[in-house]
Order: sequence, then structure tokens, then C-alpha cells
Amino acid sequence: MFCHIGLGKAYERSYEFFLSSVVTSSGAKKKYRDIVRIECFLGYPYRLLIEKFRNNIIHSYRYSHRQYYVFPQEFYTLFVSFFKLLNNLYRLYKRDLDRVFRRIENIINYCENIEKCYKKLLDENYSVAEEIVKRVQKGRKVLTTRLERNTKRCIDKALTYFPEILNMYTYRYTSPENLKEFLLKIFPERIARAYHDFIIMHNPVVVARDELILIARDSYDEFDGFRIYIDDCVDKEHYYFLLKMVGTLTLNGYVSRIKWVALLGYDKNSNQIFLHYVPSTMVLHNVEKCRLWLLGLVDNFGREYFSDFELIEV
Repeated sequence: MFCHIGLGKAYERSYEFFLSSVVTSSGAKKKYRDIVRIECFLGYPYRLLIEKFRNNIIHSYRYSHRQYYVFPQEFYTLFVSFFKLLNNLYRLYKRDLDRVFRRIENIINYCENIEKCYKKLLDENYSVAEEIVKRVQKGRKVLTTRLERNTKRCIDKALTYFPEILNMYTYRYTSPENLKEFLLKIFPERIARAYHDFIIMHNPVVVARDELILIARDSYDEFDGFRIYIDDCVDKEHYYFLLKMVGTLTLNGYVSRIKWVALLGYDKNSNQIFLHYVPSTMVLHNVEKCRLWLLGLVDNFGREYFSDFELIEV
């Protein structure tokens, strides 16, 4: 077997490498396996790596707007490790390509031969993975601290309007048909159908009728790690009380995953409660920004569609 690597052009053509039993262009056309493709803007470091091991090239050819080089089979493992490191660095440095490429260049300078290069890549992958884990854990601690602090700030007001919020009735369904039957008892068909699809995808989920109900799959294994936080709240004296709920999964005492984000409110004029789900990307925005999303004035990341507007309560 041989390893073919095809170099594209930045921002125009992706890079790729694969194994093939032939050294000719037939490999790129149809006789390939285990193909890996790299986004065109991330491919530059592969040019440096190929230049470093130019003496190991067996053959080269052009096909489909790419320049291909053929290496011995052992280079496939090297390119795969290089690919993993590239993606990890891209994640670590938050898409800062300059920092990614500088670190890659320093690594390639240590590549005297394929064995040393492969060992260096393994060490770097382990180091970068540790850095990512530390950053993720730090972010989880910060987010958990924020949610716990805001929950303490809003819980007293929330209990005034939703006394059951700390101890909701929990309904566990055994099958999608069982869930649909339950929802049709408390909601019109259109709303029940919409809730049904959402619950199947995101359970456990809160629904609101005359009171709050928590719905979860009966076999849900992670229910003990599920927790609802109140991230923000606002009390408009003559209009409404509104709070933002965040459904999370926790691990080792910290938030590990955001399941959903919702706005729960009480209309003081009609004496009715209402509940709307917003994108999970709104988790760091305040309750008013989430309300603007419901009105169609901001996108899923809280960016305003209009630069100058004012809401008038009526």
C-alpha cells in the first residue's frame, strides 16, 4: 500500500490523503480507501510537512486541481496524527490560524525523521488535549457559579408566581405513543405534536399548562444529573414576570451540557403562565435579549437584525 496526499489551494480546494494499492493517478480516481479530507484553509502545514520529507516521495501527479505526492504506507499514520493535532490546535486557539501555524512550524522543525516526528506529534497531541480539558473545566466552573448565583437571586420571586418550580410534578413516559397520548390530554393537537417532537429530542423537558410539569423518558439514565437553573429574571410591575430557565446535565458538580434554554413567564393582565423555548446559543444572554429573539429582532446568537429600534409596552 501507498499513501497519496493531494494538496489543494487555500480557500479554493480542499486537501486530502488516502491509502491506495497503486502509485499512479488511478489511486485518486477510484482506487483509494480510508480517505481523510482537510478544509482548504487548514491545509498549509501539510505543504511544510511534505517539503520536510521530500526525499521520501515515490511519485507525484496532478489530478482534479490538486498536486498529489505518493509516500510509503507508514506516512499515512503520520498524516492522521498531524490531522488530529491540527484540529485540536484550531479548537484550542479559537480559530486563530496564525497561532496554529506558528506552533505547527515549530513542531515540524523537530522532525528529523518519521519516527521522531511521529513521537513529537503524539506528545503535542497529548499536551494540547490536556490544555483543552483544563480550559473546558474552567469554563464549566465559571458557568456553574454564574447559574447558581443567579438562581439564588431569582428564586424567591420565582416561587411567588410558580410555587411548584422547586418540586414539579414529573411524568415519565414509556414510549413515544404513551407520550403523545398524555400530551393530547392537556394540549390541543397542534401544540401536543410540537411538544412531542421536542421532548423526544431534548428530554427531560418542562411544559406549562395550569402548572409546570417535568416530562422525562422512563428509562432516562441521566435524570439524576439533570438540573434546572434560573439564570435571569425580570418583574414588570404592570405587565409580566419573566425568567430564563436553563436545563443542564451536571458531572462532578459542574454543568457539562446545556440541554435547553426557556423563557417562563406570568402575564399579570390575563393571569396566565406562558413558556417558550429559545436556542441553546442564547444561554449567556439575559432574559430581555431572549425575549427579543422571540420577537424576531435578534438572531440565534443575540445579534440584532436592526441597529435602531425601541420596544413600547402596551
